[in-house]
Amino acid sequence: MSFSLILSILSLGIVVCLGVSFAIYKQNRHLLKSIQLHEEKWMDLSVKFNTLKEDIHEVRSGSFGISKRVKELSEEVIALQSAHQLLSEQDPQSRFYNKAAKLITDGASLSDIIQECEMPTAEAELLFNLHKK
Repeated sequence: MSFSLILSILSLGIVVCLGVSFAIYKQNRHLLKSIQLHEEKWMDLSVKFNTLKEDIHEVRSGSFGISKRVKELSEEVIALQSAHQLLSEQDPQSRFYNKAAKLITDGASLSDIIQECEMPTAEAELLFNLHKK
């Protein structure tokens, strides 16, 4: 083989190697840009995730406080209902009125109310008209 042929083959090999190296360089550069873009998106998503996590924590804390307050109010309502029941049971006159109102809502007649609650006709009629649906 002649020296010029060897030199030509080596030159061709070097050109091919340079071409392949340039193609690999371009591909690596493209991959590097893609990686940087994904890192930026990852950081953005990470910030959004942390913000949402804080928001969820605030909502959870707020709902805990609200449920605690609702429980307190529910207990107050029960206590007030008990106190109201006791007061209405202590007043003998209101006991008859409460009994009459219950009988009326259960469908009792005017004469039944007068008889059961031992009240005057005028009072029974008034209650009957007030509580009748």
